[in-house]
Amino acid sequence: MSIAKFADWLGEAIAEKAALEEVEKKKVCYGMECFLVVFISAVLTLVVGWLIGVFREALIILMASMIMKYIIGGPHFRKFYKCLLSGIVMINVTAFFYKEEVLNLGLWSLISLIFCGILIIVYAAPLLNSCKKFNRQKKQQKKLHGCLLWLTIILSNMLVENSWLNCVLLGSFLAILNISPTSVWLIKALDKLILPNFWWHISESEKID
Repeated sequence: MSIAKFADWLGEAIAEKAALEEVEKKKVCYGMECFLVVFISAVLTLVVGWLIGVFREALIILMASMIMKYIIGGPHFRKFYKCLLSGIVMINVTAFFYKEEVLNLGLWSLISLIFCGILIIVYAAPLLNSCKKFNRQKKQQKKLHGCLLWLTIILSNMLVENSWLNCVLLGSFLAILNISPTSVWLIKALDKLILPNFWWHISESEKID
Protein backbone atom coordinates (compact mmCIF):
# COMPACT_ATOMS: atom_id res chain seq x y z
CA MET A 1 0.00 0.00 0.00
CA SER A 2 1.36 3.43 -0.95
CA ILE A 3 1.54 6.36 1.46
CA ALA A 4 -1.20 8.15 -0.49
CA LYS A 5 -3.58 5.20 -0.21
CA PHE A 6 -2.83 4.69 3.49
CA ALA A 7 -3.33 8.43 4.12
CA ASP A 8 -6.67 8.33 2.25
CA TRP A 9 -7.81 5.32 4.27
CA LEU A 10 -6.81 6.92 7.56
CA GLY A 11 -8.19 10.34 6.58
CA GLU A 12 -11.53 8.90 5.49
CA ALA A 13 -11.83 6.97 8.74
CA ILE A 14 -11.23 10.17 10.74
CA ALA A 15 -13.59 12.18 8.52
CA GLU A 16 -16.38 9.62 8.88
CA LYS A 17 -16.08 9.65 12.66
CA ALA A 18 -16.24 13.44 12.65
CA ALA A 19 -19.11 13.40 10.09
CA LEU A 20 -17.28 15.78 7.74
CA GLU A 21 -18.44 16.75 4.26
CA GLU A 22 -16.63 15.59 1.10
CA VAL A 23 -14.57 18.76 0.70
CA GLU A 24 -13.43 18.64 4.31
CA LYS A 25 -12.72 14.93 3.96
CA LYS A 26 -10.31 15.60 1.09
CA LYS A 27 -8.53 18.23 3.17
CA VAL A 28 -8.10 15.74 6.01
CA CYS A 29 -6.73 13.10 3.61
CA TYR A 30 -4.28 15.56 2.08
CA GLY A 31 -3.16 16.77 5.50
CA MET A 32 -2.68 13.18 6.65
CA GLU A 33 -0.52 12.44 3.58
CA CYS A 34 1.65 15.50 4.25
CA PHE A 35 2.03 14.49 7.90
CA LEU A 36 3.03 10.92 7.03
CA VAL A 37 5.59 12.08 4.47
CA VAL A 38 7.24 14.47 6.94
CA PHE A 39 7.05 11.97 9.81
CA ILE A 40 8.56 9.07 7.87
CA SER A 41 11.30 11.28 6.40
CA ALA A 42 12.24 12.73 9.79
CA VAL A 43 12.24 9.39 11.62
CA LEU A 44 14.37 7.57 9.04
CA THR A 45 16.79 10.50 8.76
CA LEU A 46 17.28 10.57 12.53
CA VAL A 47 17.62 6.79 12.75
CA VAL A 48 20.49 6.92 10.26
CA GLY A 49 21.96 9.85 12.20
CA TRP A 50 21.80 7.84 15.42
CA LEU A 51 23.47 4.85 13.76
CA ILE A 52 26.45 6.91 12.60
CA GLY A 53 26.69 8.88 15.85
CA VAL A 54 25.40 12.29 14.74
CA PHE A 55 21.84 12.21 16.08
CA ARG A 56 21.93 15.61 17.80
CA GLU A 57 23.54 17.36 14.85
CA ALA A 58 21.18 15.68 12.38
CA LEU A 59 18.13 16.68 14.46
CA ILE A 60 19.05 20.37 14.55
CA ILE A 61 20.08 20.49 10.88
CA LEU A 62 16.86 18.76 9.87
CA MET A 63 14.63 21.13 11.85
CA ALA A 64 16.44 24.24 10.58
CA SER A 65 16.27 23.00 7.01
CA MET A 66 12.53 22.32 7.25
CA ILE A 67 11.80 25.78 8.68
CA MET A 68 13.80 27.57 6.00
CA LYS A 69 12.30 25.40 3.26
CA TYR A 70 8.82 26.23 4.54
CA ILE A 71 9.58 29.92 3.99
CA ILE A 72 11.46 29.89 0.67
CA GLY A 73 10.14 26.68 -0.92
CA GLY A 74 12.13 24.02 -2.74
CA PRO A 75 12.13 21.46 -5.58
CA HIS A 76 11.05 17.83 -5.17
CA PHE A 77 11.60 14.55 -6.92
CA ARG A 78 8.62 12.85 -8.58
CA LYS A 79 8.95 9.86 -6.29
CA PHE A 80 8.95 10.05 -2.52
CA TYR A 81 11.73 7.52 -2.03
CA LYS A 82 14.11 9.68 -4.07
CA CYS A 83 13.32 12.70 -1.88
CA LEU A 84 13.74 10.50 1.17
CA LEU A 85 17.13 9.11 0.14
CA SER A 86 18.50 12.49 -0.92
CA GLY A 87 17.34 14.06 2.36
CA ILE A 88 18.89 11.30 4.47
CA VAL A 89 22.20 11.63 2.63
CA MET A 90 22.40 15.45 2.69
CA ILE A 91 21.39 15.86 6.33
CA ASN A 92 23.60 13.12 7.73
CA VAL A 93 26.64 13.80 5.55
CA THR A 94 26.50 17.45 6.60
CA ALA A 95 26.10 16.44 10.26
CA PHE A 96 29.00 13.97 10.02
CA PHE A 97 31.36 16.47 8.36
CA TYR A 98 30.48 19.09 10.98
CA LYS A 99 31.08 16.74 13.89
CA GLU A 100 34.40 15.65 12.38
CA GLU A 101 35.33 19.34 12.03
CA VAL A 102 35.70 19.10 8.27
CA LEU A 103 33.46 22.13 7.71
CA ASN A 104 35.03 25.49 8.52
CA LEU A 105 32.65 28.11 9.91
CA GLY A 106 35.13 30.91 10.51
CA LEU A 107 34.42 34.62 10.13
CA TRP A 108 35.24 34.84 6.42
CA SER A 109 33.15 31.75 5.72
CA LEU A 110 30.18 33.38 7.47
CA ILE A 111 30.64 36.64 5.54
CA SER A 112 30.70 34.69 2.27
CA LEU A 113 27.58 32.78 3.27
CA ILE A 114 25.69 36.03 3.93
CA PHE A 115 25.96 37.19 0.32
CA CYS A 116 25.68 33.73 -1.18
CA GLY A 117 22.49 32.94 0.75
CA ILE A 118 20.81 36.28 0.03
CA LEU A 119 21.61 36.09 -3.69
CA ILE A 120 20.09 32.62 -3.98
CA ILE A 121 16.96 33.58 -2.01
CA VAL A 122 16.37 36.80 -3.96
CA TYR A 123 17.04 35.51 -7.46
CA ALA A 124 16.36 31.75 -7.36
CA ALA A 125 13.33 31.26 -5.08
CA PRO A 126 10.82 33.13 -7.33
CA LEU A 127 11.81 30.90 -10.27
CA LEU A 128 10.50 27.74 -8.59
CA ASN A 129 7.21 26.37 -9.86
CA SER A 130 5.90 26.34 -6.29
CA CYS A 131 6.31 30.13 -6.18
CA LYS A 132 4.69 30.90 -9.54
CA LYS A 133 1.21 30.64 -8.05
CA PHE A 134 1.96 33.58 -5.74
CA ASN A 135 1.43 37.20 -6.70
CA ARG A 136 4.26 39.74 -6.68
CA GLN A 137 3.55 40.91 -3.13
CA LYS A 138 3.57 37.36 -1.75
CA LYS A 139 6.86 36.60 -3.51
CA GLN A 140 8.40 39.75 -2.05
CA GLN A 141 7.23 38.73 1.42
CA LYS A 142 8.72 35.25 1.09
CA LYS A 143 12.05 36.68 -0.09
CA LEU A 144 12.07 39.25 2.72
CA HIS A 145 11.27 36.69 5.41
CA GLY A 146 13.88 34.29 4.05
CA CYS A 147 16.58 36.97 3.94
CA LEU A 148 15.75 38.26 7.44
CA LEU A 149 15.87 34.75 8.90
CA TRP A 150 19.15 34.04 7.14
CA LEU A 151 20.73 37.30 8.37
CA THR A 152 19.56 36.56 11.92
CA ILE A 153 21.13 33.10 11.81
CA ILE A 154 24.43 34.41 10.41
CA LEU A 155 24.67 37.24 12.94
CA SER A 156 23.88 34.85 15.80
CA ASN A 157 26.76 32.63 14.69
CA MET A 158 29.08 35.66 14.49
CA LEU A 159 28.20 36.83 17.97
CA VAL A 160 28.01 33.48 19.77
CA GLU A 161 30.21 30.42 19.28
CA ASN A 162 27.77 27.58 19.74
CA SER A 163 27.55 24.17 18.08
CA TRP A 164 23.74 24.31 18.10
CA LEU A 165 23.77 27.60 16.19
CA ASN A 166 26.32 26.16 13.77
CA CYS A 167 23.96 23.29 12.99
CA VAL A 168 21.05 25.72 12.52
CA LEU A 169 23.17 27.62 10.01
CA LEU A 170 24.12 24.46 8.12
CA GLY A 171 20.53 23.23 7.97
CA SER A 172 19.25 26.58 6.75
CA PHE A 173 21.96 26.82 4.12
CA LEU A 174 21.12 23.33 2.85
CA ALA A 175 17.56 24.52 2.20
CA ILE A 176 18.85 27.67 0.48
CA LEU A 177 21.38 25.75 -1.60
CA ASN A 178 18.61 23.37 -2.63
CA ILE A 179 16.81 26.10 -4.58
CA SER A 180 19.87 27.23 -6.54
CA PRO A 181 19.74 26.69 -10.34
CA THR A 182 22.54 24.12 -10.12
CA SER A 183 20.72 22.12 -7.47
CA VAL A 184 17.42 22.24 -9.38
CA TRP A 185 19.22 21.04 -12.54
CA LEU A 186 20.85 18.21 -10.59
CA ILE A 187 17.54 17.13 -9.08
CA LYS A 188 15.93 17.05 -12.52
CA ALA A 189 18.83 15.00 -13.87
CA LEU A 190 18.70 12.51 -10.98
CA ASP A 191 14.93 12.33 -11.29
CA LYS A 192 15.35 10.79 -14.74
CA LEU A 193 17.40 7.90 -13.36
CA ILE A 194 15.55 4.59 -13.31
CA LEU A 195 15.67 3.24 -9.76
CA PRO A 196 13.66 0.46 -8.11
CA ASN A 197 10.12 1.54 -7.22
CA PHE A 198 9.41 0.98 -3.55
CA TRP A 199 6.10 0.71 -1.70
CA TRP A 200 6.51 4.16 -0.22
CA HIS A 201 5.81 6.16 -3.40
CA ILE A 202 3.33 9.04 -3.27
CA SER A 203 0.56 9.63 -5.76
CA GLU A 204 1.50 9.72 -9.44
CA SER A 205 0.44 13.35 -9.64
CA GLU A 206 3.52 14.53 -7.73
CA LYS A 207 5.81 16.50 -10.02
CA ILE A 208 9.15 18.19 -9.73
CA ASP A 209 9.23 21.97 -9.39
